[in-house]
Amino acid sequence: MVNQQLEQAKKSRLSTINISLNAQYLELRLMFIFPLLFLLTLVLITPVPIDRKIVIMFWSFLLFFSFILLKTLIIILYTISTANIGIYQLKGFSLEMVAIPHQVLSIVPTSYIIVSIIWVFATFRKNNWQQILESFGTKSVK
Repeated sequence: MVNQQLEQAKKSRLSTINISLNAQYLELRLMFIFPLLFLLTLVLITPVPIDRKIVIMFWSFLLFFSFILLKTLIIILYTISTANIGIYQLKGFSLEMVAIPHQVLSIVPTSYIIVSIIWVFATFRKNNWQQILESFGTKSVK
């Protein structure tokens, strides 16, 4: 870690030290722009009145931006805790609790799956779900 290297340099009275760092590249178009365009397309092709589309767009964008914020925080936390730079160090169970979502969210199709789920929940109302369930021959609970 950086702190240990600094302490060793002070003890050895070195004037310069070499610190190994690591870079994390986040591709904006894959992480944000393409899924946002996919969400916008889903909302625009939905056959609902324009005033309802505006409401759907507001809620789906709000949920999408929350998802992107969470995804970015997990990626940054995982990178900082595994890069040994000494800012924040996770170990054991807490590292596993960040590593598993990091692995899942690092896969590109995950964003499109989440966008599709957001669109479904923002678009369909309770009575739409009841109609869908009744069309499959099941009774919905009121």
